[in-house]
Amino acid sequence: MTGLLIGYARVSTNDQALTAQKNALAALGVTPEQTFTGQSLTGANRARPGLREALAECRARTRKGVQVAKAKGRLRGK
Repeated sequence: MTGLLIGYARVSTNDQALTAQKNALAALGVTPEQTFTGQSLTGANRARPGLREALAECRARTRKGVQVAKAKGRLRGK
């Protein structure tokens, strides 16, 4: 990947950890400083401050658009 790299990792249960997601982001070249995190114990909870921070960082630093990796191996352009 090239360009601006911003990462977002989220867990949805107390039994999950962010470690694997952070490691995967690091393998893509995302630095810890550019990795935002969140915890949402339900998919219905849309209040995700970490995601809002990550998107705000993207908006502040680029005007070309954002490509989001929603799940391992799946990309969506927006």
